[in-house]
Amino acid sequence: MWFFIGVVSGRIFDGYRQGHFQYMIIHPTWMIGVYEILRLFYWGSSKYFPTFICTVAIIVFMVRHRAVTTAPIARRGVHPMAPVAVGGQPRR
Repeated sequence: MWFFIGVVSGRIFDGYRQGHFQYMIIHPTWMIGVYEILRLFYWGSSKYFPTFICTVAIIVFMVRHRAVTTAPIARRGVHPMAPVAVGGQPRR
């Protein structure tokens, strides 16, 4: 079970870092579930059900009705769409 959770968590985190919209939406709720798994089964509780339904609805709506592209999250750098470069000079 822990191996499966680790593999799925790694896949979700990798998609999150690459900037894929679906993974960026699901990552926060998945990680809360992983953090809370020793205390209670968060994914099976009634508190998670509305969050899960809303998350799935947002993902389905966004994927089907528009092309969602995001820039990957870069370590030690400025976001590619930021107006200021790393050296502090404005981008042209």
